[in-house]
Amino acid sequence: MKRISFIYIFILLISVSCSLKDKSVHISGVLSNGSTNVQLLQINANNIYDTQSLTSILDSTDNFEFNRDLDKPSYFKMNGLNLFLCPGDDLNIEIKKDKKKDKLFTGSASEACNYLRTIPYFAAASFLKGGIALRHKAVSKESLATFVDSCVSARLDVLNAIKDAHPDFLRIEKTRIFLNAANTFFQFCTYDAKINKLSRATISQESKKLIKRYRTTIAAYLECLNQPENIILPECRAILKDCKRHGFYTQYCSELEDFMKLNKFISRLKQGVSLEMEKTKIQLQKSLKNPGYINELETKWFVYACLLPGKIAPDFSFELPNGDLKKLSDYKGKLIVIDMWATWCGPCRYEKPYFAELGEKYANKPVVFLAMSTDRNIKAWKKMVSKHGSAHHYIDGRVEGKEIKPYNITFIPRFIVIDQEFKMVDAFASRPSNPKFEELINTCL
Repeated sequence: MKRISFIYIFILLISVSCSLKDKSVHISGVLSNGSTNVQLLQINANNIYDTQSLTSILDSTDNFEFNRDLDKPSYFKMNGLNLFLCPGDDLNIEIKKDKKKDKLFTGSASEACNYLRTIPYFAAASFLKGGIALRHKAVSKESLATFVDSCVSARLDVLNAIKDAHPDFLRIEKTRIFLNAANTFFQFCTYDAKINKLSRATISQESKKLIKRYRTTIAAYLECLNQPENIILPECRAILKDCKRHGFYTQYCSELEDFMKLNKFISRLKQGVSLEMEKTKIQLQKSLKNPGYINELETKWFVYACLLPGKIAPDFSFELPNGDLKKLSDYKGKLIVIDMWATWCGPCRYEKPYFAELGEKYANKPVVFLAMSTDRNIKAWKKMVSKHGSAHHYIDGRVEGKEIKPYNITFIPRFIVIDQEFKMVDAFASRPSNPKFEELINTCL
C-alpha cells in the first residue's frame, strides 16, 4: 500500500512539474550590439498602455536569459524586436549587430518570430514602401486595387507557410496585413502629391475621389476592426483616425471606442494638465467600459495631477556650469520661471532671445529665470553656455532626466512657472515669444 502511495505521489509531482513547465517560457541568447541589458515587454491586449517588463543584464560574454510564466500566447517586445511566444516555448536569439539581417532566432518559437522581422516597422505602414512603389511606376490610381490584392496574396502566402503556427498568431497577423492594405489606399494620394508636387488642397480633393472609388474594397479590409482583440496591434490603433476622417465605421466596437476616447484624453494630458481637465477625466471615467482602460486613466492622471495649479512643485537638483549643485527649492520665496531646453533643439534656440529679454526686463523684480538644459552631452551644453557669457539675466543649469521625471517632460521647449510659495502656477506655460507668457508673469508678481 505504501509503495502504491509513493508511486501515486511521484506521478503527481511529475504531472505538476510538467504543468508548470508548460506555462513558462525560456528566452536566452547573445546580444553583441553595444547594449548593456535586455528588456522584455509583454504587450497586454486588455491594457495597451500598461506592459509587464523584465530586464536581464548582459554577462561578460554578452549573454542573457529570461524565464517567465505565461498562461496564454502573447506578443512581446525585446530591444526593438517583435516576438510571439506561447506557453512552453524555448527561444534562442543571436544579435551580432544592430541590423535586421544579423538577428537570428532558433527554437520552438523561431518561425513566428522570424516572420515578425519581415513586417513593416511603422504602425501606419502600407504596401507603397514610403512612396517607392509610385516612383518606380509599380502602381497607379487605376491599378491600385489590383496592386493591393497582389501584395495581400503574397503576404498571406508567407504567413500561411509558417509551420505549426498558433491560430491566434495567424489571425492577428492576417489582420495586420489587411490594415496595411487599407493604409495603402489612405496614403496613396499623399505620396502621389509629394512626387508630383501637388498642393494641399489638391491632395484633399484627390484623396476623397480615390476613397470614394475604392470604398467597398477598403471597407472589406477594415471589417477586422470589429474584433476588439485586434487593438493589440499598433496598426489597428494607428488607422482609427483615418477611418473616422474618411467616414468608415461611425460606431466602433466598445473596445475601440474606449481606446479612442482614452487616447485622445492622454494626448491632451501630455500637452498640459488643468483643473478643467479634471472634470473631463471624471466624465470619461464614467463612460469607459474596459476596466483596464479605467485603471490606465487613473494611473496617467495620478502621474500628471501633481502638476495641477496650487500643488507643491516637485523639487529637483541641477548642475551649474562650474560643477556646483543647486536645488530648485533654493529659490523659494521668488517667482520661478523655468525653460526646459537642449542644445540640439531648434525651437528651443528660437525662444532663447525672448527668454533672455524677459530675464533682463525683470532683473530687479522678485523673480528668477532658470534655463535648465536636458542635454546628455555635457560638453555641448557647456560650449553653448560659454558663448552666452555672463551678460544674460538668467541662471544656466543642466538637469538629469531622472531628476525631472515628475514633470513629465515629453517635449521641449517646455516652460514652467512656480510661485513664491513653491506651488505650481503653470507646468505647461506658453512660450516666451507669446505675449501671454509675460502676462502670466505679471499676474504672479
